[in-house]
This record gives sequence, C-alpha cells and structure tokens, in this order.
Amino acid sequence: MFIVEEGRLQLITEKETKGAVYSLNAFNGKLLAAINQKIQLYKWMLRDDGTRELQSECGHHGHILALYVQTRGDFIAVGDLMKSISLLIYKVKRFGYEIVFPSSYEYMPNLRLLCSQELTGLF
Repeated sequence: MFIVEEGRLQLITEKETKGAVYSLNAFNGKLLAAINQKIQLYKWMLRDDGTRELQSECGHHGHILALYVQTRGDFIAVGDLMKSISLLIYKVKRFGYEIVFPSSYEYMPNLRLLCSQELTGLF
C-alpha cells in the first residue's frame, strides 16, 4: 500500500498473499481483497514502532476465481469467473461473512453493484 506525500509515492505497508490479487476495495475502514478463490478482509494495525500493517480479519472461501468485488454498506457482491454472482454480508457478531443470496452458475466477465437494490452482471 502506498501513500502520496509531496507528490511522491511512499510505501506504507506490504502484504504477501497466496495467489493473485484481482480486486481491492475500501470497506468500512478496512481493505477487502479478491485473492484467487477467496475474499479476504484485512484491518489496519498500528505496530509499537508506529508503522502500520495489514492483518487478516476474516475471509470467505468457495469461489472458483473471484475477479470482481463491489460493496455497498455491509453488502459485498463477488463476481466469480465461473460461479456467477454471490452476495455476501459482513456480520461483526459472527466474525466474518455470511452468504445471503445463493447464485446460479454463469460465466461472469464483469460486475457492477449500482445501488443497494440493484445488482448487475454483464454476461
């Protein structure tokens, strides 16, 4: 992760992942990542020396290749290359995600979450 200071990029933290990162989104002050077949939520932690690090908070498995992630409030729409669209919700009390909308399986080359009432996949 980088920050722009005085017109220059400065590295503030880095995180090694087990797979390709296809999408990154800000989510409730945290970082949401689509990494291969997993959706992973990271929270910012402040180390004793004052530097920041990304720490894994929770994740959701069960995708084939999660390419696209869009969010609105606590809702997370995942566009999977082979499994179409999944709608997840972040539940703090359960320390993770819970699937709210099971989806059918269609090829999914793109995804947009237009508003909280409309979810669109472009086939």
